[in-house]
Amino acid sequence: MPTRISIVILLVAVGSLVGCKSTSSREAPAPAEVLFEKRLNDNGAATFRSWNGKAYRMNSDRELAFFPDHTVQMLDWGLTLTHYRGHYTIDLEGRITASFEDYQPQWPMTQLDLDGETLLLRPVDPDPPLIIGQRHPTMMHTESAFWPFRMLSGADEQHVLKAMKVGPR
Repeated sequence: MPTRISIVILLVAVGSLVGCKSTSSREAPAPAEVLFEKRLNDNGAATFRSWNGKAYRMNSDRELAFFPDHTVQMLDWGLTLTHYRGHYTIDLEGRITASFEDYQPQWPMTQLDLDGETLLLRPVDPDPPLIIGQRHPTMMHTESAFWPFRMLSGADEQHVLKAMKVGPR
């Protein structure tokens, strides 16, 4: 009898081990997330602008700068320039969740995408909002070119970082 019980216990133990996944292995990050992390490490920031990277300086321009310490800053160009600070998290698929102090409404969850050798930031929501206004912005669901945000580089990026009073890192 002891051998049958030992065999049953051994089979149960082996069966449970076979069904377990290793907690030490993790999926590889998406290519866009890898490029984002590389940009943060090499440049000290990853900066994006609404309207596919074009600066119109209307009541709905937004510029976001993400930093390696998981802080994010936003410039909101409207009748006046408003500056917000916050934090973000990013997952392995390149989805970014950002929150800003004193900013209403809640910023939408976004997804990093590759466009050639640059990055785009798009909302995860298939019906993305156009955010208009500053103090109490309105989020309108309408077709517009507000999204995607395009990553900036060179003088465009330095201009944004200077406006945020961050400067090159």
